Amino acid sequence: MKLNKRLFILIAIISLISITALGCASEEEPIAPPANEDTDASTSTIDIIVNSPKPSDVVDGSIDVIGEARVFENNVRIRLKDGNNRTLVDTFTTAGGDAGELSPFSKNIEFDTPDTAEGVLEVFEDSANDTGEVNKVTIRVIFQNQ
Repeated sequence: MKLNKRLFILIAIISLISITALGCASEEEPIAPPANEDTDASTSTIDIIVNSPKPSDVVDGSIDVIGEARVFENNVRIRLKDGNNRTLVDTFTTAGGDAGELSPFSKNIEFDTPDTAEGVLEVFEDSANDTGEVNKVTIRVIFQNQ
């Protein structure tokens, strides 16, 4: 009788270990953005990487916005706001390359330097189903006051 009880406990333990191991093996790891020494967590999403400007870059009158994107119809939206959340520039550019692939984009935006010392550059895509802005990258910039 004791042998049957021990055998039953041993089988139960082995079953639990097997089920746990199978459950862990079936979970997929999240896909991370490509490794790039010019990229950090604050300047990228899985589908948009902004290489320039960098966080806390000092800007004066224009910004070269450079990066890579995998977005709906390759349309990359770019918006610059001052420290009072007032929009200074709202524009777009098109990423070059095939749709569905991480493709380069660049756009020079010009603006009047605001009275605030800081602002934010937002790079994002408009949702394909009109639900708003998605994959938004927000980068703090410092304005060189005139």
